[in-house]
Amino acid sequence: MDTADGLVIPQGIFEEIKYQDYGSGTYTDFKLHKELMLEREREVKNLLSDDKWVCFLVRGIIDEIPQGLERQKIKHTDLCKIILNEYGIGRLKFDGKPSSPSKNEFLDYIREYGVSRTFFDIPVQLRDHISIIAIYDEYCAGFELDNSLFFLPFHTTRFDDNACKSIATVLVESILDYRQKNIAEIPEWIKSFELEKEVEYKSKITDLTNQIHDIEQQLRPLESYKLIVNTSGDLLKNVLVDILENFFGFKVDPIDEGREDAKILDGYGNVIAVVEIKGTNKGIKREHVNQVDSHRERNAFTDEVPGVLFINNEMDIEGIEERLNTKVPSEQIKHAVNMNVLIVRTIDLLFLMKHLESDPSKRERVIELINSGGGWLKADRDGYGIINT
Repeated sequence: MDTADGLVIPQGIFEEIKYQDYGSGTYTDFKLHKELMLEREREVKNLLSDDKWVCFLVRGIIDEIPQGLERQKIKHTDLCKIILNEYGIGRLKFDGKPSSPSKNEFLDYIREYGVSRTFFDIPVQLRDHISIIAIYDEYCAGFELDNSLFFLPFHTTRFDDNACKSIATVLVESILDYRQKNIAEIPEWIKSFELEKEVEYKSKITDLTNQIHDIEQQLRPLESYKLIVNTSGDLLKNVLVDILENFFGFKVDPIDEGREDAKILDGYGNVIAVVEIKGTNKGIKREHVNQVDSHRERNAFTDEVPGVLFINNEMDIEGIEERLNTKVPSEQIKHAVNMNVLIVRTIDLLFLMKHLESDPSKRERVIELINSGGGWLKADRDGYGIINT
């Protein structure tokens, strides 16, 4: 793939979304093909760094899915969404609208496949780097960035081999025609001629690129930890398990009877604490604390084994200060103390991580907090502590 001149990626291929209706509302089964997405992301960045091109065929971008009476945000679960996020490009999902081409090179493609289900909101700082390719009324339905990144509306009802070849032919011809007219390229036959400074700078770029790649590999999991403030279900559990294992250094048994259950273990496999993981658009309730105790009972533990409730509460509230200002009711704090359960909001956990990040004994610090007798582990910019009244 790295030897290709361009890459076409249908938007949405890295996520599987299935809706099921129940009496309490519509629920969504969601699956992310993360490893494949990371591999394609590497290929995309390599192509763009070599002045080649990448085109996303965009249908209806889904940033939020129903989970009963609640909504789960999924803004980082497809490569198309991730790249749009990196550039700060917003989007709106609409019913299908036939778009019009604003660049002659894409006339045939837009006429044949240009039904728009997503409109883009281009930031002011990018408008000198972007050319709009497809429009619907005053909305941007397709565009290109720096003659290399293309986001085009796409709709077809045919997926046989002949249809795919036809789509690829008209699309690639449109992109190549457009790039030929808009990019001044150095001829291949002269590229082997290099000045000494040119060789020196290219070598430095290679070294720096390798350093950047290594840093990005270290940065990626740190950025992903922040997903705990806008996810629920398996996604929330997976990220929290990752934090416990790779940030704090715990051994975690994530497999239990309940999909939101886990256990924190010591080095010998003994249980340090039972864990319940919840995501909700509502506040923290007594039933959430009770679920931790039910988890203990299922495993034949007494309340001498501490419980931890990690909860992404009121997850539809946006803003750091706004999320910090959500409350744990005093009656639930008292109940948690009685049940030896430590309540930890996901926003508290992030600030706790910030305070303990450079502490070589952060694992021991967390064990002390878990064994403190329950209550609310509250953390903010100024510090952290247990509230037990």
